[in-house]
Amino acid sequence: IEPVVRTAVTNGVVEPARESELTGSLLALITNPALERYFDRNIKCKTEADLVTVEGNILRPDRVAFTDDHVAIIDYKTGEEHASVHAEQLRQYERALRDMGYPAVKKLLVYLSENRVVELN
Repeated sequence: IEPVVRTAVTNGVVEPARESELTGSLLALITNPALERYFDRNIKCKTEADLVTVEGNILRPDRVAFTDDHVAIIDYKTGEEHASVHAEQLRQYERALRDMGYPAVKKLLVYLSENRVVELN
């Protein structure tokens, strides 16, 4: 995490004054008990990869992690919580993955400002 944040600071993407705060937030995120298994180096994952629905629509979830027994969709939110809108977005991702042959799908919303994870049914 530290080298990535340092690069972002060097490239002017992140203000130097925010480096420590951002590093801490990212570390808290990937060590959150609800998420840490999906950041394991041995887990296959795709970030912002296109999913094409049977109708031909293109969806782009933030992160899809493939475990031995399920696929997890992780979508990050930075603003206010809009539960019904966010839930519908994850249901679309889930339908696309099920249509691709993945029967077990977990849906996780991550509210970054609160380091809060909500698992949807």
